[in-house]
Amino acid sequence: MKNILITGGTGLIGRHLSNRLRESGYNVSLLSRRPVNDAGFRVYKWDPDSGVIDPEAISVADYIIHLAGAGPGDSRWTEKRKKEILDSRIKSTRLILDKLKETGKRPEAFISASATGYYGSGTSERILAETDDPGTDFTGEVCRRWEEAAGNIESLGIRTVILRTGIVLSKSSGALQRMALPAKFKYPDLRSALGSLL
Repeated sequence: MKNILITGGTGLIGRHLSNRLRESGYNVSLLSRRPVNDAGFRVYKWDPDSGVIDPEAISVADYIIHLAGAGPGDSRWTEKRKKEILDSRIKSTRLILDKLKETGKRPEAFISASATGYYGSGTSERILAETDDPGTDFTGEVCRRWEEAAGNIESLGIRTVILRTGIVLSKSSGALQRMALPAKFKYPDLRSALGSLL
């Protein structure tokens, strides 16, 4: 049975993915700043800001799925928050890279989240492809640097996959709750136009 280590396993995507993988028969472990074994998952301690990671977490991983990063929609983009968004992605990826180098561990694959923000926040009628250049705004810069950090793991000979996801919608949390606010409180007639999830 394959062992999968997930960073960001308590986030919106991570929670659903962890449960799905476990239901499919994988051993799933999580990295967390507050390691409390919960809901049948082994949880290992890590703190990218301090460069701390439980070495056992890396040593047992057949696959690493890296979803960790400060939520871009959690608060206003002050200069401080922008730094947190960028640093949380770069520092965590570098920590994984450093521990892979240190231990000599080579998982079968490293899967890193990124975002469609790679292309920038502007609009275009042109269909974009994976080979297109990154945007020059904040989201483009964050994703470019995040993907470059993941590329350093690929340079170790580890198969590396980068997933550029768009905005994830869920009834339980995330962007949908904020998007629904105008329909719930100010414009009740929009409820039917925006869909039944509201």
